[in-house]
Amino acid sequence: MTLYRPRDLLLFFLPLQEGRFSIPLDEDAFESLRRAYSHELMKEVRNEMAATYTEDEIIGILRALRSIDEQRGCPYHKAVDFVSKHLRPEDGRRAEDVVGYLYDRSVLGTRDAFGKLTFKMREPIGSVGQSIDARRELVLQYGLQESVRMVRL
Repeated sequence: MTLYRPRDLLLFFLPLQEGRFSIPLDEDAFESLRRAYSHELMKEVRNEMAATYTEDEIIGILRALRSIDEQRGCPYHKAVDFVSKHLRPEDGRRAEDVVGYLYDRSVLGTRDAFGKLTFKMREPIGSVGQSIDARRELVLQYGLQESVRMVRL
């Protein structure tokens, strides 16, 4: 089972059309594709967030995501604390709502005690809507990890 949607795979391999890579791909080429994918995915996520959040809020959310990622499995309450640290009270945002927003868009997923990962947008077709389980650890979507670690904030 993969955590990638078909469009993620298309985005991952998109740079191949530029003709800069030889087939079969070596490790360096694959790593280059992975970095490019992470960068493009981050641009998509930032664009999506721009419909709901201001640029200052987005920067704060990305800072919180970096802190969540550094935990390598972050308890829900700690993730809420990280987000809360980067929100301004005058914006009227609740950290729990922001964490829920990130989960609903599969920026964050959950991991149970057995290591099973759950992402909102990766549910089987026809399943009842998944909601965030605050008893599980939160994890950052793998494709975004490098960009969140490298983004200048």
